[in-house]
Amino acid sequence: MTWSLQATIFEASFRWLLAHLHDPLLDRQFRHISQRDELDELRRDDAHVCYHLWVAATLRSGPMAHVFISFIHEEAEVATALKHLVQINVQGKDVFLSADQWQVFAGEIWLDRIRAELSEARVVILLMSPRSAVRPWVNFEAGAAWLAGKAVIPACFNGLTKSTLPKPYSGMQALDLPEESYYLVASVAYHLNVLVPPPVFGFGYGDRETNRLAVAIEKCKPPPDAA
Repeated sequence: MTWSLQATIFEASFRWLLAHLHDPLLDRQFRHISQRDELDELRRDDAHVCYHLWVAATLRSGPMAHVFISFIHEEAEVATALKHLVQINVQGKDVFLSADQWQVFAGEIWLDRIRAELSEARVVILLMSPRSAVRPWVNFEAGAAWLAGKAVIPACFNGLTKSTLPKPYSGMQALDLPEESYYLVASVAYHLNVLVPPPVFGFGYGDRETNRLAVAIEKCKPPPDAA
């Protein structure tokens, strides 16, 4: 597909979104792009910009996420891999990740966005490691989710297991990653009232997304001498 054809497709999609969103900012951004060159002469960078504006508009038009992943910044790679795992296997359900620049944009009031996403999410996954279990922010988000009556799933890894979770997390039905990745997906699907295929149809420890999660967990292990 040529860049001009891509730009044509993006333009058509973007014009449809503009007509439905009535967003003056997006309208100004698109007009700026479209006036730089004739459509059939759009340069590669213009096509990229047009595409990213289209993605941003699509995200603005959608509802809040169904699943919220709570994590610490040192383990963002694990959270990202887990997001892909859930989204691929629980289709049609969005996952919120505060580290994702396509979900939290520059200029947003970060705490307000976190509160809004926590309020709307039906499932909150807590990434629990020896490091995150003692961090105030994870405990803050966990408490807010529990008080709001959300389904809270502690997902343990890197030395912390469901059998060694501290209170109050030990009173919740937890799981170990990556070994129980299918159990996690099945639990999320249950709380969202959707079906997932049984593991005999290709899902389970050893598939691509679970392997990606396992690699991310290994990479996020702290050095042996770390406190």
